[in-house]
Amino acid sequence: MKRSPVAIRYARAIFELAREQGQLEAVQTDFAGLSELRKDRETFYSIISPYVLTPDKRAQLWKAVFGDRTNPLTMRFLLFLASKGRGMILGDVIHAFNELCWEAQGIVPVEIVSAHKLSDDQLNAIVVRFEQQLEKKLRATVHVDPSLLGGFQVRVQDTIYDYSVNHQLDRLQRSMTTA
Repeated sequence: MKRSPVAIRYARAIFELAREQGQLEAVQTDFAGLSELRKDRETFYSIISPYVLTPDKRAQLWKAVFGDRTNPLTMRFLLFLASKGRGMILGDVIHAFNELCWEAQGIVPVEIVSAHKLSDDQLNAIVVRFEQQLEKKLRATVHVDPSLLGGFQVRVQDTIYDYSVNHQLDRLQRSMTTA
């Protein structure tokens, strides 16, 4: 999924700052907690929205909700983001930050989209195969898309490896019409 350039810049800034200060793991843990909070969309939206509360009230709320439970660097970053009216991109910032952390660890995020839920053995086989092919460690997220009919797709950065039934049928149709 394409990320906002602004979110990527903010993520890179907090990543570099956290790395310089030796706080990378703490900020990553805080962001993981914020990601959990994002699952309750209504509460999360009321906290990050620039339209629900005034900037001062929003900063007070953020301090009350996150203050004692987060690293001071994370808290300063959240307050800075709120002061700039950029709270709405927090989810994208967290995702881009995680990608930067994975990249620093030599891990490549991939998305596996399958027609049906994959068993653990199937998922492991796909991951191992692509780790060998790409010669990198992978971090996979899995989604189900019934419109694929069968098979799966693996999305690695800008490349899609398509092993779906739809793709095979499209190739067959093209070969039959050009023959």
